[in-house]
Amino acid sequence: MDFELIEAYRKISPRYSNLKKKPWKDFQEYLESIRKRFSLPKTGILLDVGSGNARNLSLFESQNWQHIASDISFELLKASITLVNNTLFLLNNNASSIPLKNNTVDLTLCIATIHHFRDKEEVLRVLSNISEILKKDSFLILSCWKKWKKGTRKQMFLDLIQYRNKKKQNRFWRHGDIYLPWYNEKRELIAERYYHLFSKRELLKIIDATNYSIIDFVELGGKGGDDNFFLLLQNK
Repeated sequence: MDFELIEAYRKISPRYSNLKKKPWKDFQEYLESIRKRFSLPKTGILLDVGSGNARNLSLFESQNWQHIASDISFELLKASITLVNNTLFLLNNNASSIPLKNNTVDLTLCIATIHHFRDKEEVLRVLSNISEILKKDSFLILSCWKKWKKGTRKQMFLDLIQYRNKKKQNRFWRHGDIYLPWYNEKRELIAERYYHLFSKRELLKIIDATNYSIIDFVELGGKGGDDNFFLLLQNK
């Protein structure tokens, strides 16, 4: 359990939930794109892993879903949006151990979540857990932040130069690890959140070790227009 991340979201949750009530526009753009090109389910159980305040689930409200919002932050779940037309169940848990029966979920989201995990093994555990509870041939929509993007490229080059020293100070450090600040209305620091930014090669290598087939892979969104990786994965 990542208590540092839990504490960071406890501190930022009031302001986060106030600022982020609508779906993430980059995810909305990607969802609209794959809905035009692929036949996604429109009913059943929809699981959002790392849901935060469940704001992205409003994009599915016109369909006939039972929604499950799963997140490590109790405070963000308490601030979940209201879905007028659908049922919303809340799960406060670690993503590597989601308490649902195997082969029961029809569609899963894991949006801007895996970049908070501390190592590759944790990412694999989470993806494996999702695979077990997903029905065969069902889809996982996955996204994470990209390493070599305009806003962080200079920092990534500096990190490569400092690799040996950082590894000596922290044996768990990986190239692409960063902490990003969160400020209050007065621009005072509230907390810092851990992220691991992925290279395309690194992400594809992880997916290759899982039980998924890659149906779609794009670089999309952010200030650079291609700052995030979005994937549509199918469970084998």
